[in-house]
Amino acid sequence: MIGRKLRAVRHLAWTLACVLWFAPAMAVAQEWTQFEMNRKDARGDYLWTTSENWTKGLPHSELSVEIGDDHSGQALHCVIPSGHDAICQNLELAEHGRTQGTTFRLAASASLTVLNQTVLSKDRESWFYLDGKLHCPGENRSLRVGGPWGRPDINEPARCHLLVGPTAVVEAWHVGINTDLRAESTPSTPWGPRFWARSTGSEIVLTGGKLIAHQGLRMSTCDARRPGRLALRGKATFTSRPDSKYGIDIWCGIWEIEGGQAEINVGDIEFWGNKFKDAVNAKAETPVGAGLAVLKLTGENVSTIHARKVDFVDAAVLDVKGLRVGAGTYKVIDAAAIGETNLRFEQGTDTGKWSLRFDSPAGDLLLTFSP
Repeated sequence: MIGRKLRAVRHLAWTLACVLWFAPAMAVAQEWTQFEMNRKDARGDYLWTTSENWTKGLPHSELSVEIGDDHSGQALHCVIPSGHDAICQNLELAEHGRTQGTTFRLAASASLTVLNQTVLSKDRESWFYLDGKLHCPGENRSLRVGGPWGRPDINEPARCHLLVGPTAVVEAWHVGINTDLRAESTPSTPWGPRFWARSTGSEIVLTGGKLIAHQGLRMSTCDARRPGRLALRGKATFTSRPDSKYGIDIWCGIWEIEGGQAEINVGDIEFWGNKFKDAVNAKAETPVGAGLAVLKLTGENVSTIHARKVDFVDAAVLDVKGLRVGAGTYKVIDAAAIGETNLRFEQGTDTGKWSLRFDSPAGDLLLTFSP
């Protein structure tokens, strides 16, 4: 009898220990609320702030958000209105493969903080119109523009258009275009070293506004025919920490700078357009192909890029076809150091009028126009 009671006590103690051991894990188990267009406001907008538009209630700091319909394939349209400060744990936009055409709008004077992962266009194509502030502070986390589950082989990539207005601020620990910070040796790895994601053709376009990528920005693609793009227009500002962990990596993509009013202060920069020319996508068994890392200058005048160290490793191209300037020499890059200098003009450039020169001791890339 005593033995049975002792065994019962031990069993109860073990059960309680298990409950206590697993309780913290159960307490932080991830829950998702899915956006639905159930009720619109007087203007016809379906608001983030309307509880009827969510399957599990309004998002909060411990609740993750999916904006995508797993069943109907209906394109969804969500708005965070002016004056509202939204927060969530994770965010997935265009979450299901059939929701092409989804839009998300963050109005002026509104904000959205995503504490963990942010994936824009997880499966298909979406547009994020940003006039407020998007804050993604999670350490070792990317604001990922272009998700892992598209189908570029049938012209359905996981493509996102992040359109940043003059009043907007994007601030993230790291920013990835068609990729994320884990893709050190492959162009776009979601969950393992051989399973390459299928994101191509994504873009961040700043028409004014600020992009702050504290630990760097990486642009790549799993199909060199469909590169990504970072475009700075007007008084756009692009900054990272000078000692950023990842730097600015342009691995097959286009960095476009329009006009002479942009402010650019970043850490190290690497242009390496054919980094993955011999790689093969292990999921689709298709080659990535040789690509280009393009620095495209357009509009009137030149905005100088201020950086720590700049390397033009290979397949790096300077595109000045859309640049309108008077005769003279313009400082394209002002760096603490210039490393590799494998940079050439885009094919078809009139090299009788345009020339470039590296002043390595000064850390400068100089562009001269002689009409």
